[in-house]
Amino acid sequence: MFKVKWNVQNNGIILSDNITDDEAIPAPRPVYLQELQMLEVNKKYRMPKTDLPICWNIDARYYYKGQPFFERRGAGIYSKPDVIYNSDFTFSTLEPVDVDKMLEINREAIETMENEAMDFIMGCYETFKGKVDDYVVAFSGGKDSQVILDLVTRVLPVESFKAVFQDTDMELPCTYDIVAYTEEDLGKQAAAALKYNPDLNYAPVVVASGLGELAKKIINIASLISNCIMQRVIDMRWICGSSMVHLAELIDGVAL
Repeated sequence: MFKVKWNVQNNGIILSDNITDDEAIPAPRPVYLQELQMLEVNKKYRMPKTDLPICWNIDARYYYKGQPFFERRGAGIYSKPDVIYNSDFTFSTLEPVDVDKMLEINREAIETMENEAMDFIMGCYETFKGKVDDYVVAFSGGKDSQVILDLVTRVLPVESFKAVFQDTDMELPCTYDIVAYTEEDLGKQAAAALKYNPDLNYAPVVVASGLGELAKKIINIASLISNCIMQRVIDMRWICGSSMVHLAELIDGVAL
């Protein structure tokens, strides 16, 4: 079982089975510029304009190159969190995580876990083959389900399972964008790499409507307002959400 520790030199993490308990840290969550701007950390420290992660989060604490950076306390829907800075923090300018270097360092560990996951998927498929009516991959549109769906398509023929997206009629626009993108992208992959005709053989994302026409009318009215606050809602999810992250989340899209 791999553990995680800081890679101080590259502002990243290292995955290894040779990490001591003293070195090991809980799996951290990458933190992007938008979250730091929401917390107004950019007013105190110089921030790069980048789409790459800048620092890391564990619970309510933030880290840069392994150093405690600041702590977030409180926060709610109508109230900002308090940001408590570490007075011993030694950096004044922050640089983004070197994602390419982090991938290079952890390539062997990542591929090992991918192979173990694919072996598990194939084992489940063989165990229940002929005993169940269908195989279903639950697809939420989040990065976890994207990674799982990708692993399944590496192991199983695309016509042997269905990817099911449960539409509550209350999803964020970016979720619907991801569902559409994933359906299109997997269709192209199936045609080019797996040699399947996506029109005939690809098991598409099945959209199951949850609340019906009345909810859709309500959502249409709400959307007039939601466009004004959507980015803040997304950012609040980043700030207030759970930080329990699996390996596949650490390096966003590594298995895609």
